[in-house]
Amino acid sequence: MLSAMPAIVAVIALIPGAMIIDSTKNKLRTTLLICFGSRAFFLLYALVPFLPRMIQPFSLAALVGLRNAFESVWQIGYQSLMADVFPKNELNEILGKRSKYNNILTIGATFVLGTYLTLYEKLPISSIGLFQILFIFTLAIGTWEIYQY
Repeated sequence: MLSAMPAIVAVIALIPGAMIIDSTKNKLRTTLLICFGSRAFFLLYALVPFLPRMIQPFSLAALVGLRNAFESVWQIGYQSLMADVFPKNELNEILGKRSKYNNILTIGATFVLGTYLTLYEKLPISSIGLFQILFIFTLAIGTWEIYQY
């Protein structure tokens, strides 16, 4: 479920999501609300350890899958907004550069966090507690991202 569900949910959400984005009067506001919905899942991830142990794995897999519905619609809205702002002949180059820099930052963040998580044994906190802190930190960064837009 953890591997297949996100992709299936994203594909199912694409057409209705595109229709929502296209039919809205305020595309920016709708896109940012959907983005916030996507980022709010990080708080939900942090709450999974408080659920009964029997449903924790299914709950996490379901949350990851459902987040992809918001994430795929957010990407459609973002690209649509960029198409409204930039000239069509430059749009592919701009989105390509964004993707390139985003991938570089993602790899860097993964490396830094991976290195940091190997040190968690020396910290006076459980690995679950550390992930909960990271999820809440990610929510804060996501909220800042929305504010920047």
